[in-house]
Amino acid sequence: MEIFSMNATATNAPTATNTEDYKKKYDETTEAANAGMHKGAAKDLAAKVIDTFYEVLTPKAELELQAQIKHAASINDFDALESLMSKRKEIKTNQAKDGNIIKEIRKHDFPLVLKAFRSEFDAVIYEIAYNVLTGTHKAIEEAAKPARAPRGSKTTESKPESSDRITTVYEISKDGKSFEFPIRAGRSKLSLDTEAFAFLGFKIELDEDKKEFLEPGTVKQKDGTETPATRKAIAQAIIDKLEGFEGFTIKNITQQ
Repeated sequence: MEIFSMNATATNAPTATNTEDYKKKYDETTEAANAGMHKGAAKDLAAKVIDTFYEVLTPKAELELQAQIKHAASINDFDALESLMSKRKEIKTNQAKDGNIIKEIRKHDFPLVLKAFRSEFDAVIYEIAYNVLTGTHKAIEEAAKPARAPRGSKTTESKPESSDRITTVYEISKDGKSFEFPIRAGRSKLSLDTEAFAFLGFKIELDEDKKEFLEPGTVKQKDGTETPATRKAIAQAIIDKLEGFEGFTIKNITQQ
């Protein structure tokens, strides 16, 4: 499969004047006001694409040096910091020299530059294509899974909701605020605990059949997989201090 067509002329090269500012569009999606605009899996995939480019653009030596500086600062090793900052100065000097080389490269048409670095661009593009392929496939598979398997009869349309029975009660806290977060048995409505879910960053929405569901609908595990956002899964995520639940504390206050 061909990723680039090298028969393009200079007139086909992308320019800043005839394209939309997609960086601005992307940055807007990361703002707090738009946090619920896209699914978590989609945002993770987009971030992974961007990280791939930044890793290519940032020399490994610089990345390693940044990590060493951070470590030395964390343990107050000032002698090491002095030596590392000297190395950083050398890198900055070399970057200034690189700037002159880049100016020369930019004198050539973009398709010609692509052709010169074809193998390098292919490596990056195919890495991104693979990540998009596998990430999208996983997201579609997760979306296709039923939220809850039917019990007893083959249809749940006429099945009455089971009684609301609380098995465990937790107290979740953060920044001086606390809410009770009960683990309910049966098919209890999510709206029974609207405030607690909102406190944890979840929204309760309705599907076409007027059934309640949480948004986001999954909890991201430490290994990168995602599991349905059930009450039990959310409580366990707080206990395990998973991504998105940093700063929360949880305590079992079930009355015996």
